[in-house]
Amino acid sequence: MSNLIIQNKLKPTISKLVNFQDMIDARIITKNLVYIIGLSPKIANKELLMKYEYLAQFGKIIKIVVNKNKAYNSNNPKGPSFSAYVTYSKPSEASIAILSLDSCIVDDHMVRASFGTTK
Repeated sequence: MSNLIIQNKLKPTISKLVNFQDMIDARIITKNLVYIIGLSPKIANKELLMKYEYLAQFGKIIKIVVNKNKAYNSNNPKGPSFSAYVTYSKPSEASIAILSLDSCIVDDHMVRASFGTTK
């Protein structure tokens, strides 16, 4: 009986370890989600990005969301750039996409890629 009591005292509860109020603004890295920034207006198109020549060569794409509401570097002489979130079917596919895309120059725009996060 005393052994059971000791085990219960040693086992911390989640509420003691995590202050849930602190986690309201926390973002969780999603390993099969790729965040891409630096897309030129010419290629910031869902249908175009889903083609094998662009992002499908890295794996099976579940979903693409292109954000054209916010333009980055709009004063750049090469034109503005846009962002996209790409959900792959496997984390390994997302990793390959990130390694292949990050710091590439496409249409005179430097493309940056990283794992995406939840809101």
